[in-house]
Amino acid sequence: NQILNPQIDIRPFRTALHTWAGLYKRDFLNKHHIRHHETPGGSYQDVGFHLKTLYYAQRVYFIENPFYCWRQDNPGSSIHYNASKLIEKSFKEWDLNKQFLEQSFDTTDRMWGSFNYRRYYSYLWTIEMANELKDEATEIARKELTEAYDEGKFAKEFFSEDEWKKVLKFLKVK
Repeated sequence: NQILNPQIDIRPFRTALHTWAGLYKRDFLNKHHIRHHETPGGSYQDVGFHLKTLYYAQRVYFIENPFYCWRQDNPGSSIHYNASKLIEKSFKEWDLNKQFLEQSFDTTDRMWGSFNYRRYYSYLWTIEMANELKDEATEIARKELTEAYDEGKFAKEFFSEDEWKKVLKFLKVK
């Protein structure tokens, strides 16, 4: 219940990805080319939309009372995916979000830092849900995240000290 500026405050990046419970100004979305990805299956599309709004917003306001009911009873919902499809959809959506940053002319280190903060936790969730494909998902995630780390596209400021130690352990960085 307060106005936050994501350009100087990391708390908005630590919130749940509930883009469907937001009100957005059309001119803001158009100015920054912010859209949900339209990929078959419609999985994880809220991630990129949420991050893109935070990349450019000067003011955000989160309320405690929900005004939207999130349905998960659709048989085609991503919560019903098998491990292989879950991994495919998760990594594909993150790749699309990475492409957005690579193609943007005004990408900052902070954008990359917030992107990789959220991507790290999303990948951990995907690995946890990957069942018999955990090792495969871990290998893909570690490769992509290590590449980002080596390129200086991680920002320690987004992580607590304990979280950062876990990131380095996951990446096998000393």
